[in-house]
Amino acid sequence: MKLCKNCGGEIGSSKDYRNVFCTRSCSVAFNNVGRKNSEKTKKIKSIKLLEWCSQNNKNIVHSKKCKCCGNEFSYGKSNKKGRTYCSVLCRKKDRSKHLNDKKKYRVQCRFLFNVFDYPNEFNLELVKKYGFYSASNRGNNLNGISRDHIYSINDGFKNQISYELISHPANCRLVQQTENSKKHTKSLITIDELVSRIRDWNKKYGSDAMACTTHLQ
Repeated sequence: MKLCKNCGGEIGSSKDYRNVFCTRSCSVAFNNVGRKNSEKTKKIKSIKLLEWCSQNNKNIVHSKKCKCCGNEFSYGKSNKKGRTYCSVLCRKKDRSKHLNDKKKYRVQCRFLFNVFDYPNEFNLELVKKYGFYSASNRGNNLNGISRDHIYSINDGFKNQISYELISHPANCRLVQQTENSKKHTKSLITIDELVSRIRDWNKKYGSDAMACTTHLQ
């Protein structure tokens, strides 16, 4: 009588599995034990891979730290673009965090001032003519006027620019939403030009217009 290598149960005569396991599930369970590598095991395998490639004159692999977890990993030379993450899970985690951070930044970059407080800086006739933009489910004025960020929120986030600069009145222009949509995420000025505009604005209206002088150093 033979006993199952996994559960210790008797292996029936009608069962095969190479006369080692009583059922297919026991075979799978036994062979899957220990397959989930620990971080220590991953590191050892990575080092062994580097050594093997070096000894056998194979395409040398590259080693780097994962952008998400910081653990070191290796990848082959055939991967021309290289890798940033050690696993799919780390890639998903980091991208999710990136999206959440960008969403928060976008909210912080909203203009909080009233354009009617600065009649000499904005063409308010456009507002009188077209009204302010509103979505189809919130007034349906698709050709209305929007307050556009001259230096875009997208570039601000990418270049780690303070939201206080991006949301400053000097970074605002009035434009029809149809034109604003065509601009998409493009910036119309450089960050240096934006800083210059903010300096001029603050000299004219006082730094209280927006408390961002600490970011203009």
